Amino acid sequence: MSTYDTFAAYYDTLQQTDYKKVTDGLCEIFRRFSHKPHLLLDLACGTGGFSLEFAARGIDVIGVDASSEMLTAASEKTRARGLNALYLCQCMEELNLYGTVDTCVCMLDSLNHILDTDSLNTVFSRVSLFLEPRGLFLFDLNTPYKHFELLSDNTYVFEHPDLYCVWQNRNDSNITLITLDFFECQGEFYSRKTEQFYERAYSDDEIDKIINDNDFEVLAVYGDTPFSEPAFNTARKIYVTRKKQLTTDKKQ
Repeated sequence: MSTYDTFAAYYDTLQQTDYKKVTDGLCEIFRRFSHKPHLLLDLACGTGGFSLEFAARGIDVIGVDASSEMLTAASEKTRARGLNALYLCQCMEELNLYGTVDTCVCMLDSLNHILDTDSLNTVFSRVSLFLEPRGLFLFDLNTPYKHFELLSDNTYVFEHPDLYCVWQNRNDSNITLITLDFFECQGEFYSRKTEQFYERAYSDDEIDKIINDNDFEVLAVYGDTPFSEPAFNTARKIYVTRKKQLTTDKKQ
């Protein structure tokens, strides 16, 4: 699986997420479920967009990502803003923390990059291992509708000053191959770099089983934005789950 090191150089330029607005929404979800984060894991944190926003709100943050280049960018942005966060270079399936956290978020369809249910189950198992009982795990997923109707075999073009990106999608069943060609202006010429990675569309039943198998309970499922109702054409779903408080019998 790609570690997105090439993508890291262009990620912030192409990313259209309003991190502050989305983080405001996530914090409102915390309040709705009477949860106050103290130590938060930002799983697949990328260049640290959400890590920075949570840190700016006084929350201790651990950011984990498999790309060293993404983490370098995250560290530089964190220092530039005078904030603190701990960044660890780890794959999601091999998550290994020094202790437990009370909150975990995994945003921007990062879990879709896990391509089989066994591996995704491993990710949830690792999160459960390091999440305190009754801790919240918030994550989003691109829906099958987005994969089959919006990505499918479509091609998109993004133009920015000095950067041109061609985003190609090739769908095979529930797996989409994404090819990104970056053309960067360098004087009179353009340099070309390419990144490829895959995403998988998961059914509701597959996700529900993985959630239940790893001692989580679903508190809410929203549409593309917090508190919106999912619809047939929802491109992304936001899941709010809580780690169950194990009974004495189960602990034994």
